[in-house]
Order: sequence, then C-alpha cells, then structure tokens
Amino acid sequence: MGLAWFLKDTGSAEGYFKFLPRNDLENAEKPHSLKIEHLEKSLLNNSSSNPVDDIRELLSLRERNKDWLLSQLPDYISNSLENNYLEIPPSSLLLSPKMIELLVEIYRTRSQLLEQLGGK
Repeated sequence: MGLAWFLKDTGSAEGYFKFLPRNDLENAEKPHSLKIEHLEKSLLNNSSSNPVDDIRELLSLRERNKDWLLSQLPDYISNSLENNYLEIPPSSLLLSPKMIELLVEIYRTRSQLLEQLGGK
C-alpha cells in the first residue's frame, strides 16, 4: 500500500485499496509466467544487460499477476460454492463500519493531497 501512494488517482477508495478482491476487466489477461521466470533467472545469474529495467519489468509483471489472481478470486469462490446453501456476505458486512470509514477517509485525504501536489 505504501507504493500505491504514487499511483495516479483511481477514482474510488475501492480502486485505491487494490488488495480487496473484485472482478476487474483491466486485469482480464494473465501475465506470461515464462517471461517472469526468464527475468528472474537473468537477474539471479547476473546475466542481465540492464538489471534496473529488468527489475522494474519484473515488479510490474508480478503486480499484474497479483491483480489478475485477486480479480479471479470472486469467480473461484462462486464456482466452489455453486449448488450449496452457503452465502458469501458482502465485503461491507465483513469490515466494521469504523474500518470502512477509516479507509474512505484515507482515500479522501490521499486524493486531496494529490490534487494539491498537482494532480498526480
């Protein structure tokens, strides 16, 4: 979450706190694991011609992979609970109202600070 401070404004508290699982059309394609493995091997063997760029690309691919996995989680849960009598409560019922208020306030404060800093 600390690094998320530097991301451009997402438009909502839910978008800022990306670790909350949800379906997200932006992350519809899974990153290629072969590319991730290649970059990791290259960096571990010190055979990378530009390690800074490779680390940046690896972090980006890992982040996209994490986002893709989290975006799939609701589908996995609904598929596993199909034909059962179990219900998944909405996220808002799993978090206390004080926690939700705090998250919304953090997001509002972040948005105001970004606006004052020039709309990053």
